[in-house]
Amino acid sequence: MPRRIVGVDRDTGLLAFAGARLAELGMGDVELMQGDACSLPLPDASLDAVTSYTLFEHLREPEAFLRECRRVVRRGGAISVASTGKGYQVHCRLPQAPPELAEEIQRLEAVVEPWLKALHQACHVGAGVGAANLVEPVRRLGLRDFRVDSWTATVCWDDHRLSESEREEFIRDYCSVDATFPWAESAVRQALAAAGTACPDAPYLSVDEQSRLRTLYELRLQHAMAEAHRPGSGPFFATSVSIVASGVAP
Repeated sequence: MPRRIVGVDRDTGLLAFAGARLAELGMGDVELMQGDACSLPLPDASLDAVTSYTLFEHLREPEAFLRECRRVVRRGGAISVASTGKGYQVHCRLPQAPPELAEEIQRLEAVVEPWLKALHQACHVGAGVGAANLVEPVRRLGLRDFRVDSWTATVCWDDHRLSESEREEFIRDYCSVDATFPWAESAVRQALAAAGTACPDAPYLSVDEQSRLRTLYELRLQHAMAEAHRPGSGPFFATSVSIVASGVAP
């Protein structure tokens, strides 16, 4: 077992969540640090291995992060970076809502879309640099035994093989929306201001429209559940692709 495990994130909320989960797992000796991935709060050559998962594609300066990995890993240590592919999305066929319901959801989502784009730009700046852009920067680190492994993870809902509760869980995972979305306009403005991003000129959803959209999401989920239980509804698939590049520091 490693003598020391360190976790780094810039978000104090995620660090608190990680701390709680580690305590549940009996791993209270893991060190959690707040810090920037491109300026790690660790001394040179202080670790045997560094790994990251779905971080690279969101960084403003991904090569700066890789250089930091190289700096904190000792000679002969390992570096491993996992990333989703560029333009990543989940492909799936799921129960469709009635046209009138889907159209009203689409209309309200179009109002909030400019605000979501601004949030995405502020919080996920790379937004899919991903697999194709990962290989060469990692290779330039001069890693030995460098290799790239990719995999496809497929989730299949099939009414012939899964229990009723498992079918419901699948539909809920892929059709439901967080009960707090869309967020209050004040919360969105505060998040954009904290990120130094200007608010869109377009108006945000009114309080009534926000409530209506949440209701529509719930109705869509109820419809999906009902269709999932209908005999002969057939299988639904969701597929994602990831890539891992790794090697040993010279």
